[in-house]
Amino acid sequence: MAGSWINLARAGVAAAALCAAAAGAAPFAYITETGIDNVRVIDTATGAVVANVSVGFVPFGIAVNPAGTRAYVTNAFDDNVSVIDAAANRVVATIAVGVRPIGVAVSPDGKRVYVANSGGVEPGTTVSVIDATTDTLDGAIDVGNGPLGLAVSPDGARLYVANLLGGSISVVDTASRATIATIGVPALPAALALDPSGARLYATESAVGAASGDVLVIDTAKNAIVTAVPVDANPLGIALDPAGTRAYVANAGNGVGRGATVSVIDLSSRAVVATIPVGRTPQGIAMHPSGARVYVANTDSDSVSVIDTASNAVIATIPAGSGPVSFGRFIVPSVLASSANYQSLWWRAPAGSESGWGLNIAHQGATLFGTWFTYGAGGSPMWLVMSNGTRIGPATYSGTLHRATGPSFDAAPWDPAQVALTAAGVATLDFSDADHGTFTYSVDGVKQSKAIVRQVFASPVPVCAPDGAAPATPNFQDLWWRAPAGSESGWGVNITHQGDVLFATWFTYGAGGKGQWLVMSNGARTGTASYSGTLFRTTGAAFDAVPWDAARVPRTAVGSATFTFTDADNGTFAYTLDGVTQAKPITRQAFASPPTICK
Repeated sequence: MAGSWINLARAGVAAAALCAAAAGAAPFAYITETGIDNVRVIDTATGAVVANVSVGFVPFGIAVNPAGTRAYVTNAFDDNVSVIDAAANRVVATIAVGVRPIGVAVSPDGKRVYVANSGGVEPGTTVSVIDATTDTLDGAIDVGNGPLGLAVSPDGARLYVANLLGGSISVVDTASRATIATIGVPALPAALALDPSGARLYATESAVGAASGDVLVIDTAKNAIVTAVPVDANPLGIALDPAGTRAYVANAGNGVGRGATVSVIDLSSRAVVATIPVGRTPQGIAMHPSGARVYVANTDSDSVSVIDTASNAVIATIPAGSGPVSFGRFIVPSVLASSANYQSLWWRAPAGSESGWGLNIAHQGATLFGTWFTYGAGGSPMWLVMSNGTRIGPATYSGTLHRATGPSFDAAPWDPAQVALTAAGVATLDFSDADHGTFTYSVDGVKQSKAIVRQVFASPVPVCAPDGAAPATPNFQDLWWRAPAGSESGWGVNITHQGDVLFATWFTYGAGGKGQWLVMSNGARTGTASYSGTLFRTTGAAFDAVPWDAARVPRTAVGSATFTFTDADNGTFAYTLDGVTQAKPITRQAFASPPTICK
């Protein structure tokens, strides 16, 4: 019985590691090789092997932190996890966990690593928690029998665990580390994947020797199975495209002629639209962030199949070592990261072509905080926020877009507990140079991509860079919120500072709690560190209108605003809006390190 359990675990590991980490835009991918205790680093542009990293005995799962600086490898027969420095491609720590660790996932903030301990002679029943800031074990979570696949929700609040031998999926509250729901499944759940919004969970399941298997579609709000999509035999790995519109499923096969394929599922119709032959026993599968390529680890062919998603055909086969099982997230060694800083106000390129909407970016460390000011279906102002845009490539950042509701701007006291965030989609920012980029998003099922450029409205335009010495005369370009920091979390003001002019966009809420935004587009300097201007409310064409008509953006004066700064990092925001006059102390919002200095 022990032997069959170990073989079954090997068959299911690849998907578990892959699904927990969204693919990024770097040129390298990590793949575990069980036969030679190695992690192979592949340049996906050329197919060349650029490094080999020796790890523990029988490495299975692999996941990479959001910053792309660390890879975590489960060594199944050493009962530990190897921590790889992605810049140096060497092991820097080894952490003991439970018995037969296989699946692994990293939290969205990169601070926690979750490891599924599948068990040996007896099935395991725990998930180990690693503190990634110290590379130490930080306890364990009780789950079902034989945990394998893992997935973490976009907000980090939920951990989903596929219990292979328990025939269930555990839903864990990551704050309390308690299982808050158990979803029963018909057969053997192996791999998990969440869509970008976190609203749908996809789970592969099969029965040993069966002619086919299924991908389960699960409603995460209800923790209930919506439907099952039949695929080929023994589905193990699963990866979603960046927009969450298609799933690619590695079918390992049943040993009697069925499988060794990748099923392509249209997630809107929940139907298989293509079946692609690959190598023997495909398990690990990963999606390139562009959505143009899928990589499949063929364990018994010692190879990697490269699939073109436009044609759904294999376009290359890359030789691998012995027993390639699991692909890791495409990673960006820190030395390859772009040195450009993108903190600014951006709009559609060419400049002025879609005047009336914009994207404010605050850039700290390897994180972008993006606030998108646009319009809903009825033309009313709408703002969406990507508060944790993670660097996934040298000049590429991606994160979940949230829609917010909260107390009216004039509520006193203003209660941050009333702010509610709802995932509305996902956004990716890919910069071609310091001043140009592409803004790709999927919102409410609508996917679009637009060229963007920095907005220039006065001279001189500041140069922003990480850390460094502050200028003698402060530049106030940044994201600001109520002081003391965090006291009114849920609203903020983006300030773009060029010459003697402030362009401020204020995201807040109306009387009914609905999000609203106001703009002071020409805040003139009225004193040494004071700026004043008119507040405008605008309406416009819906964000997804094609073509987007800038002529349909009337603006209405609704008040005034004054910013008075006491030093480089603190000030007062005084305003009159719709007849209401208030003043609030404000401070720069710090969300990552190092901070950005503009001068």
